[in-house]
Amino acid sequence: MHIIFDLYGTLYQPGLNLMSIVKKISDVLDLDYPDEAHVYGLLNYDMDEYLEALYPEVEDRSELKRLFTIYEKEHAHGGDIVPGMKEVLLKLKEQGHYLSICSTGPEAFIDTVLAENNITECFDSTLSARVFLDKGEAIKTVLKPDQDALIVGDTITDFMAAIKNHIPSIGVNHGFGSQDDFSAATFRAKNPEDILVLVKKIEAYSQILKNLTKRKEHDTILFSGRRGPNKSSLIFDLARYLKSLGLKTEIVRSQRAKDFQLESKGTNPYFQRTESNLFALASVQLYFAQLSKVLACLTEEGHEAITGKIESDASLIYLIDLD
Repeated sequence: MHIIFDLYGTLYQPGLNLMSIVKKISDVLDLDYPDEAHVYGLLNYDMDEYLEALYPEVEDRSELKRLFTIYEKEHAHGGDIVPGMKEVLLKLKEQGHYLSICSTGPEAFIDTVLAENNITECFDSTLSARVFLDKGEAIKTVLKPDQDALIVGDTITDFMAAIKNHIPSIGVNHGFGSQDDFSAATFRAKNPEDILVLVKKIEAYSQILKNLTKRKEHDTILFSGRRGPNKSSLIFDLARYLKSLGLKTEIVRSQRAKDFQLESKGTNPYFQRTESNLFALASVQLYFAQLSKVLACLTEEGHEAITGKIESDASLIYLIDLD
């Protein structure tokens, strides 16, 4: 899988050096220092918007960009990689993933940060989004139609880039994004280690979709009997993943499993559990009206069932989660 990381906030915490850059620019232009909270709170903006927000009184944007680029390179030293992130990167490389960086910073800055933090060897490629209209356009240039991809970022800019390219995204809690930003992310990592878990999930969901779409001449059914405090999360996570790919999703609730007119109990011949034991998959030539026959052997009367459907060009995929 191609995993595209943002740099600022996601992998790298700039520390005091970003404020140092802004102070130098302010000194050169004889301006007041912007508020520090403002300096770090606007990092989800692209470079032009960022500088305009910090210095609305400056009409010559080209001079602002020139100074920022100079001082940014000078102050590439001083920040730190997010604790635990290097171990995550090394593990992802060990698992065979293709890792790259797409940042709004210049290439020289990206290279310096990677070298200073000894993570250059973790990445197969780097890309500066500065020469593109937006980050989504930059990422579009490195995607391959036959390769699964996802974006790991911390702000709305990263998540919108993923949406624009119909790929999933993982939002990291430790970055500069606001709570509102995360509503646009497909999944959310509470800590760097969560990224490893979510990548595994996304790989599993991708494989499910590939298996299901091989049977385009039929409706297909996917269901989970997982129990526990997050017993319904799998089906909704899968729905979020499919939605990130541009597939239309719809969740339909049934209050009780007996609404499906359960007929018997025992071993269901359509029920196949995967090696990961996270989900069960059945590709069955059935219509929604016949769904009770599939569920009958897997549920007990009184349990809640949550069902949904995902529409693609040639088939209908039904999602069922059993309480």
